[in-house]
Amino acid sequence: MIEHVFPFAQGVALLVFCGLLLAAAVGDVRTFRIPNALNLAIAASFFVLAVPLGLGLDQIMLHGAWFIGISVVCLVGFYFGLFGGGDAKMIGAVSAWMGPAGLAPFLVMMAICGGLLALVLMGSRRIARKAGLPAGPRWLRQILRRKAGVPYGVAISAGALLALPSLPWVTIF
Repeated sequence: MIEHVFPFAQGVALLVFCGLLLAAAVGDVRTFRIPNALNLAIAASFFVLAVPLGLGLDQIMLHGAWFIGISVVCLVGFYFGLFGGGDAKMIGAVSAWMGPAGLAPFLVMMAICGGLLALVLMGSRRIARKAGLPAGPRWLRQILRRKAGVPYGVAISAGALLALPSLPWVTIF
């Protein structure tokens, strides 16, 4: 149980977490990569901010267990070609923040956002095929190419943001 959520710590945690999610989404759109350092920052920032958020050692260890478990499942998915490596690591890193209370809402929201992202990209790519690729910027030309991948970091980030109200330490919603 959370003893006391400190408002300043909550604000810092939300700024850090949301900022890292935004950086991952934008970077994935621009380069189709989520750097290891960014995924490490997402996971590590939870463990740095957990105590100021009012989480006890038992809760921090539970979040750590979910982080490890989800990371293993996602890395197995990567091995079998179901995920990109950065996506698999990012889902694991975000699960550290989600813990048991936010994991199901996060996974559901991520899947819905991923489906919507895929539909938007399919439609946009179809239009670009008929009208021609835009002259710039470069990242937009790249993402609209027919054989381009899906920057799933966008869906992961959106799913995490939409799951924030389910987290017990988030008291502003």
